[in-house]
Amino acid sequence: RCARSKNPRARIVVPRGWQARIAGSTFHARNFSHKLNSGESAGTWFSVRRKGSRKSRSFHIRCLPADFPAFRFSRYRSGGPRLMFAQIENEYAVFFDRHGVPVWWMKNVVPPLNPQVLPDGTISYLSLDTTGPRNLVSYVIRNLNGRLIRTILPAGGLLTDAHELRLLPNGNYLIGAFRQQNALDASAFGGSSHAVALSLQLQQLKPNGKLVWKWNSTGHIKLGESGRWWNNFTTNGEPYDLVHFNSADLDGNSLVMSFRHLDAVIKVSKKTGKIVWKLGGTNTPKNLKVLGDPLRTYPFGGQHDARLDNRGYLSVFDNGTNLNRPPRVVRYRIDQKTGTATLVSSFTDPRVQLSACCGSARRLPGGGWLVNWGGIGPTSDYGHYGLIGAYTGKGKPIFRLRVKGTHPYRVQPITGRYPQLGRLRNGMDTIDRNS
Repeated sequence: RCARSKNPRARIVVPRGWQARIAGSTFHARNFSHKLNSGESAGTWFSVRRKGSRKSRSFHIRCLPADFPAFRFSRYRSGGPRLMFAQIENEYAVFFDRHGVPVWWMKNVVPPLNPQVLPDGTISYLSLDTTGPRNLVSYVIRNLNGRLIRTILPAGGLLTDAHELRLLPNGNYLIGAFRQQNALDASAFGGSSHAVALSLQLQQLKPNGKLVWKWNSTGHIKLGESGRWWNNFTTNGEPYDLVHFNSADLDGNSLVMSFRHLDAVIKVSKKTGKIVWKLGGTNTPKNLKVLGDPLRTYPFGGQHDARLDNRGYLSVFDNGTNLNRPPRVVRYRIDQKTGTATLVSSFTDPRVQLSACCGSARRLPGGGWLVNWGGIGPTSDYGHYGLIGAYTGKGKPIFRLRVKGTHPYRVQPITGRYPQLGRLRNGMDTIDRNS
């Protein structure tokens, strides 16, 4: 960590027959050292070439902050995404490249959950709205230079549900909010007859914060659908977290949502608000019949990150929480006409035996996967490290990135051309100058 030194220097070891230089200096045929650019996170370029050649190859050095968590990268075969965007220990949002090298980071005031590059090229993650008197949890939208563009808060004074933010094709945002219910009769499930509980209100907002559309889980999801989680509610006390929403995906005029405390994924019509189908959890008339899955009678346990593609394939990170089995990455073919969900692929990682919460699984072009295994330990101990892995379509590891400290909630793979490494490095230089 260069920040431990007031005047960090790079020592360049030059092999016989080669030359090297730091940007702005001349090529050397001998080993040398050079002062790095000033600033805790300032970047410095150096180049190498064969002696007598005009062609050179450039590399980039940037000091990590003193409190940047330790990490270890292991590659087993070629492949995987170009970049990964993750939240890690000590409130950092970080882009790692395909070699497991941090190439851009920004420190936040709270854990920057759900960092992502949005379709318009901006980035977003969870933060605090410091412009208001209450410092409410919110989502911030920034550019790669770190400049704040806007803050997203739910309408109606509701509190932000940290789990999801989506930028829709029409420029609006989709965000979850907590609705509090008072005097709820939960006595039939071992709870209080006048309980306080939290449910979901999913909102569609214009960029200026105006409410366009909303959907409430209350009235559509029955108390009994929380099933086995009622033991958790009554043990932990009020407010009961009835559904624990954690992802939303747009499917035409419908939404596909994941609910941890239902052990289920549901599809909802935006027009009517009604549930179209349900996969997993307690049995209802809307449940899809699961085919080809050895766990078909109860396929999910506290799952996350349900994503439906335009061909009708649904991917889910199934934590298997409290079901005495390891987490798995599953993909189903949904046939709404026949009311079936057919398992087409499933894999686990032998190094991960438990996932108490969180996690994500994103399918890559070509059929591979980027998986964040979430809280890979008991609930009392799941914060000791996080594991991110890239895998082939059959679940063979491509690489693993292990980061010490609090596990990531979700990790986004970057497979397209944007943001380019040059844009990220320029952004880091700007962040360093402004810090």
